[in-house]
Amino acid sequence: MLWTSRWFLACAIHAERHTAIVEHARKLITTHQFNNEPFRILLASLSSGLRATDAFITSTLQKHLFREIKMADAAVKDPGSLKWNPINKRYASALQGKTSGMGAGGGEEEDAGEDDVDDAAACAGGGELQEIVGAPKIPAKHNPIIVTIYGQICIAARSYQSAICMFSSVYSTSKLTLCAFLMTVYLLHAYDYCPDDPMICLCLAVASIGRAMQRQSDNRHHLVTQGMAFLSKYRELRKEEENAIGEVEFNFGRTFHQLGKQRKYNVFKVIHCHRTLFLRRKTL
Repeated sequence: MLWTSRWFLACAIHAERHTAIVEHARKLITTHQFNNEPFRILLASLSSGLRATDAFITSTLQKHLFREIKMADAAVKDPGSLKWNPINKRYASALQGKTSGMGAGGGEEEDAGEDDVDDAAACAGGGELQEIVGAPKIPAKHNPIIVTIYGQICIAARSYQSAICMFSSVYSTSKLTLCAFLMTVYLLHAYDYCPDDPMICLCLAVASIGRAMQRQSDNRHHLVTQGMAFLSKYRELRKEEENAIGEVEFNFGRTFHQLGKQRKYNVFKVIHCHRTLFLRRKTL
């Protein structure tokens, strides 16, 4: 079954059927729980293009990743709450079905998904975590990759505020009464987990600048300053890597281009664009 999924995924990549790529990548993520490689395969398969972006921001993938985020978070904070599902060969939360989350668009997650239903139905038969043979290793620390990917989905959907901040709903045991809203974060959580990752810093810069340019922005100058701070740290982290200077200069030029047509921004835009072209000519 696993080789079949990989074969279908390879065929979908070759045929550029991006919806099928997402479907089979989700199967790999479900099969290999608490493993980062299926997420990397998903990102590599949807590396560029408008159709790939449309498939990347679909609600089904958002909800699937959101459930993986909650499961990974529960594994770190309260591993005793997880039960092994011998049917799906996955861990499931014993409290599954009693809580509900909100996706990137801010809407309540209505469908828990077939995998969650099966997990909740079979997890009661699971044993203690340490007695299970062949089960994936329970993570001991938070994983920045999943929350970063979710933040990137929000950025691709131009939901910059959701990329930086996320609201999750906590319900009482009656499943009807909304107890409170707790604010947590996507990209800022990823930054907290791994502050020296240049991709996370770049994503935070893109989200901050993008939010600053929106009409609903509360404090534009603060967001621009925040974005430039993350962009500067991204430059510091990337400057030691070979052939990365051109990429950094291009991202700085693109940032000043997005900020507007004022003269002070145009000067910096031209400077960084000229540096990018100069570095490109040196490599030819």
